[in-house]
Amino acid sequence: MTAITSSRELSQGLIATLLLMTCLVLMVSTSRAQTGRVPTPTRGNYKANIAIQQKASTTQVNKFLQFDEHLDTKGPYDFGSIGLGLMGFQIIDISSVGKITNIDIKDSNDASPSPLFKAELGEKNCNSNPCLIVGFMPSDDHSVVHATLTITTDSGKTSVYALIGRGSAAACLPAKSLFFPLSRGMAVGADFPVPDGVPTEAAARLYKDFGDPLKKLLVNCFYSTNGLFSYFNQFQSIYNAASGSTTLNAQLGSLNFTNGMQITVGTNPQVGSSSSSSNPSTAVSVFRSFRSNAMPAASVSTIPTLSAASAAQAAQNVINGGTVYAEDLFPVFFKSSTYSVATLSTAIKEGVDLQKFNNTSITASNPPTHTFVGLEGYFQLTSSNDAANSSDPAGSIFLGGSYGYSLMNHSYSIQNGFGGRVNSQIAQVSAGILLNGVVKIAAYRGFGPSQSYIDSTSMAQRTVNNFRTWSIAISYQKSGAGKTK
Repeated sequence: MTAITSSRELSQGLIATLLLMTCLVLMVSTSRAQTGRVPTPTRGNYKANIAIQQKASTTQVNKFLQFDEHLDTKGPYDFGSIGLGLMGFQIIDISSVGKITNIDIKDSNDASPSPLFKAELGEKNCNSNPCLIVGFMPSDDHSVVHATLTITTDSGKTSVYALIGRGSAAACLPAKSLFFPLSRGMAVGADFPVPDGVPTEAAARLYKDFGDPLKKLLVNCFYSTNGLFSYFNQFQSIYNAASGSTTLNAQLGSLNFTNGMQITVGTNPQVGSSSSSSNPSTAVSVFRSFRSNAMPAASVSTIPTLSAASAAQAAQNVINGGTVYAEDLFPVFFKSSTYSVATLSTAIKEGVDLQKFNNTSITASNPPTHTFVGLEGYFQLTSSNDAANSSDPAGSIFLGGSYGYSLMNHSYSIQNGFGGRVNSQIAQVSAGILLNGVVKIAAYRGFGPSQSYIDSTSMAQRTVNNFRTWSIAISYQKSGAGKTK
C-alpha cells in the first residue's frame, strides 16, 4: 500500500497499477496482500461428487429398522457419499401409493422430522410416474446415517422406505460469473447440476428447505473458510529490513455473508525496538524574507527526532493498517480456468494503534487511527499434481497488489515525519509462491509518502521513503474445507 507525494511518484504508482490491472485481465489468481488470505487451490468438483455412490450393507439397515420389522419396508435407497455442503438426491416412485396426507422422516439420530433428510413432491412426473424427491445433506464428513421415510395416505395406509447416506470431505463449488461473482442468485441446473430424472423445481425447493447450502458453500470456498464464521484463519510473519522489525499478523476472526462480503478482524503488532532518543517535539523554524526591508515572517513546521528504524516502523504500520484492524472485502471480478484464477475486490480497512514507534505515549482512550479505501487484485498460476490419487495442486505462484487512499491522524502524521499530511495515495505489489494451499512465501513493495525527520544518531535532517523497501513474509493458513455450518 502506498501514498504518492510527487509527480514522479504518482507516475510510478500509476504505471505499477496499470501493469497490475493488465496482468489481472490476462492471467489469474486468489490471494490477498500483505495481511490477506492465502490463495485457495481448486478442490473437488461438485458434479463429480454427486456421482460417487457406495452401497450400504443390508445388516446395517436391518439393525436400524428392527423397531419397524412388522412394516413392509422398501429400499434401502442409498445416497452414497455426499461431500459436506452438498446435497444428494433419490427418486422414489409413489405411483401406487395413493393420495398422500403426511410425510415423515426419522433418522438414526432420533430426530423426527429429520434435519438431514428432506422430501418434496415433484410437480412434474419423473419418467412418467408420480415421484417423491428426497434430499440428504450430511452434518459431518464421516458418519453413516440411516432413516425411515413414512408416507401416510388418505385411506390410512402407510408405506415405509429405508434411506441411508454418509458424509465425505467437502468439495468446492467454484464461482463462474466475471463480475460480482458471489452476490447474484444461483439457478438450479445452471450454477449447480441436478442429477438426471430429478425435476428442477423439486430440487430448488429442497435447497430452500436446507437453507440454501450451496450459496454458503460457494462463499466459504472462495475465502477458504470452514464456515460463515471462522477464527484464527491465518498467521503471518513479515520482515522489513528498513525497520529492523517483524510484523506478526493474525486474522482473529472472519464473518462471511452470502452476498460475497467478508469482514475480518486482525492484529499487526511489530516486534522491534525504536531509539530511546526519539522525540517528536523538536521544531525547526523556517524564516522567509519577502523584501530586504521587510520583517521576517516565520512559519514553524515540526520535524520530529526519530531513529531510522522507528521511522520505518511507522511507515510499515501505515501499510499494515494499524495494530488492530477490521477489513471489509467485497469481490467484484472473478475469472478462472483449469490452472489459473484472477480476482479483483474492493477493500475498506480501519485500524487503531496500540503501540508506539517513538517515545510518545499512546493511550487506548484516544489512539491514532488509519483508514484505507481501495482495490485489491491478484492472479495465480497453479501447478498440476503428479502424486497418486491427488487432484489438488502441489503449489502455485501469484502476483498482485492493492491501490487506494489512506487517511491517518494529524498527530500521527506530525510525530512520525509525514509533515502533517493526513491523506495519501497508497499502493503495494506482491509476488510469491504458495505450497500445498496453506503456506505462502512472498515479497512485498509499497509506494507511499516520504518522511522528513532528524536522525537521532547523526542529528542530521533526512527525507526518505520507507514504503519502497522490500518486505519478506511467510504465511500459514488453516486449510478451509468449505463447510457450510
